[in-house]
Amino acid sequence: MQMFMGSTTDPAQTSSAEVGGPQRGRDQRLALGVPRNVFKRSVLVLVGIAAILVSTIPRPVDWKVAVQGSARGTPVSLGAHPALCRVLTAPNGVVQIEGRVVLDALTGPTDIFQTAPLNAGIRMEITMDGPPGLDVATGRGSFTGMASIVAPPIGQPWSFVVTLDADGSAVLQVGGLSSTKKLMAPAPACNALVVGGGFDATRALHGTAMPISFKAGSQPGGVPAAPVVRDLGVVALVWVIAGSVAGYRREKAKRSLP
Repeated sequence: MQMFMGSTTDPAQTSSAEVGGPQRGRDQRLALGVPRNVFKRSVLVLVGIAAILVSTIPRPVDWKVAVQGSARGTPVSLGAHPALCRVLTAPNGVVQIEGRVVLDALTGPTDIFQTAPLNAGIRMEITMDGPPGLDVATGRGSFTGMASIVAPPIGQPWSFVVTLDADGSAVLQVGGLSSTKKLMAPAPACNALVVGGGFDATRALHGTAMPISFKAGSQPGGVPAAPVVRDLGVVALVWVIAGSVAGYRREKAKRSLP
């Protein structure tokens, strides 16, 4: 008579084998079949990159003063607005002047705008032998300046943007091309704003300014605690790279064993 013998495998051993074998493999992998350590490192890479990018996002300028005016053929006075230049005495102060101009003719030195008479404020000027330039009064009783890198066309509209920070950082953008300069001790006045001219009657704009705006405010800079966020992102990336290099070396050492 045939006897059917059951399995002699200990159920406890079976359970232990299952847990120690396939179960362990399942624990090391996610539902999508991605190794858990690879997933963790990938997440850290993304978090690190995101942290670095977020730390560079600028916050919008809080504009507090805004004045604008247009002129055609005759200079137009906008009066005194000392608050425009006063913001440059604050650590994060910024002044921005922008507009569009059509220059019908250039017969001599021409001023596009000024914020104070002579060399006491901020003035944009075009000369016969060069591109538009920017003159800014300093706290030393003189003025400093910079020039753009492109000459404006005659008879066609062109745009400009002037940005001056409290620390002296200046950007002059004409026709989409920018030039930058660090000005020493800027201290302009804003007690006689004029568009379409300035300095004296001989420097009136032969053309149209349409319009020119003057804005002043404070620049918050980057996001709060941006340096901390950036540093954490860098640490995360370094940790992932170091872990990957160490893992590669361990794997290489295993393969070299007999």
